[in-house]
Parts: sequence; structure tokens; C-alpha cells
Amino acid sequence: MAVLTSLPNAASVSATLAGKPNIVLFLQDDQDFLEGRASLRPLPKALSLIGDRGAFAENWFVHTPVCCPSRAELLTGRYFHNLRMPSGGGGGCMHVQTGVADREDKANAHSFAKHLVREAGYTAGWFGKHLNACPHEPPPGYDCPTCRWFANG
Repeated sequence: MAVLTSLPNAASVSATLAGKPNIVLFLQDDQDFLEGRASLRPLPKALSLIGDRGAFAENWFVHTPVCCPSRAELLTGRYFHNLRMPSGGGGGCMHVQTGVADREDKANAHSFAKHLVREAGYTAGWFGKHLNACPHEPPPGYDCPTCRWFANG
């Protein structure tokens, strides 16, 4: 389970009071579409704390239904064909060009968290599984002094 939270930092408290929303995103992958709510049976606390209180997607779509490519698309807003390794490139995260020496990081370098932190004054945090090729240091957007990076992957 990955959790991305974007909360205003101390410098933007006045903007928060003026109506800037907090953003909290809970992401669980590998949930079977056909099972619906039943796919959360192994996660009874998640179902009772989140699903039973009204936050359950009954009708949703995903462009690439594979864990790492789907997470990279969500983080960047880019489709898989803009994130993938070139043919025969090797490495990466399930064909996503990230974590490969001497190549542009097409996922982490373009995360929406970078824009929230640098352009909108938010603080971002990542808790849980990141992309399968998890960077050793926080990527752009999670590297601010008030940001939090507790990731694995």
C-alpha cells in the first residue's frame, strides 16, 4: 500500500486558511477488479476504515493495469508509452524507465509532488511501497526540508 500525502508546510499556513485543500491519496494495487469489495478481504482494516466509510471506487478505469507502470502513470500524469524503456533497453521497473544508470528517470523526475512542493507550497510525504526500482534518496518533490520519505519497493 502506498500513501501519498500533501499537506501545506509552515510557510503556506495562511494560504491553507484561505482555502487551499489538503490532499491525501491512498493507493492499493493488485486488487482484483472482478472481486470488487471482496478483494479487500485480506485487508479488513482498510475495508472498515476506508471502504465502509464511503471511499470505495465502484466504477473506475486504469490505463495500464500492471503495478509499477500504473503507479508511474499516476505519479506523473503521463501514459505508459511516455515512460517506457526503449526496446531492448533492459532494467527499469517493469519496463518503466526509472532507476537505470545513465538514463533519464522518466517517472520520479516528473512526479506531480515536485510541482505541488515547488510551485504550490505544499509538503509531500510518501509512506509505503514506491516504484519497484525505489530510489535510495527521496526524488524531486519529496526532497524538501519538511517532506517525508518512508518508502520501499
